[in-house]
Amino acid sequence: MLEADDHEDEELSFSAPVVPAWLSLVTQDNETMLTGTPGMFDQGDHEVVIEVSDGALSVQQEFTISVED
Repeated sequence: MLEADDHEDEELSFSAPVVPAWLSLVTQDNETMLTGTPGMFDQGDHEVVIEVSDGALSVQQEFTISVED
């Protein structure tokens, strides 16, 4: 589950501007999470960027998911 806090208690929204094709950002029951299953040909490193915004300001978190055989 992805979590973020806003010091001004403004509503936050998540987006995923960079994800591999097999990974999705979903929101269900007020919880946002990454979900997906890599296929047999998806071995290697996959860059992911998650962004959270309050409508005026946004921040990004970048990381790599490594898929091994």
